[in-house]
Amino acid sequence: MRQRIPPTPPPIKLLNYADDLEVFLSHPREWDILMDLLQCYGAASNAKVNLNKTILMSLSGKHYLEWEQLADTFGAQWHDAHSSEAVRYLGYPLYHNEDQLSLFMASVKIKVLRHANILKERRLSLRGASTVVNSILLSRLWHVLRVTPVSEQWLKEMKSIVLSFLTPFWPKPSWDTLCLPRKYGGVGIVNVMDQSQALHFVYLPTTSL
Repeated sequence: MRQRIPPTPPPIKLLNYADDLEVFLSHPREWDILMDLLQCYGAASNAKVNLNKTILMSLSGKHYLEWEQLADTFGAQWHDAHSSEAVRYLGYPLYHNEDQLSLFMASVKIKVLRHANILKERRLSLRGASTVVNSILLSRLWHVLRVTPVSEQWLKEMKSIVLSFLTPFWPKPSWDTLCLPRKYGGVGIVNVMDQSQALHFVYLPTTSL
């Protein structure tokens, strides 16, 4: 028996993953209702929501004084297009402008660079370093790049970090050579540029369903 899919899906009001909760409110009046529900949840589960870590975010990016005052009253944070940083949710950036996204991606790059500098001290062989690049350094990127658009310049900077870690000697093989499978003379590095595009091609069809 075939099930008929309704033409308009129901609106999403809540997203929950482990201890991360995201609730969509359309008016400040709904805040008191949410607080009552969270209080009932706390009484039943003996768990308490930490409002000091709660962020009220304007989906449009516009500033709303009533929402900001509400956040101040309950010790939460307010976020809109005028905020300096993006909101991090499950490792993904929620942002309103390019400056917020750029700052988030810069922090990702710094973390990878710091990790690479620490691993350099181990003086790994080329094969060992290539395994570390794929399994540790670059694997930190795929989660974000799946849904987050980044500039070509940022990808080039990531490639430069990988090359510096992988080939601290001279002369250096080319990037294309390093990305070749081992049986063809490379070390099997995942190409950052190609992988970024591939992840988007996989993700985009699923979002259009």
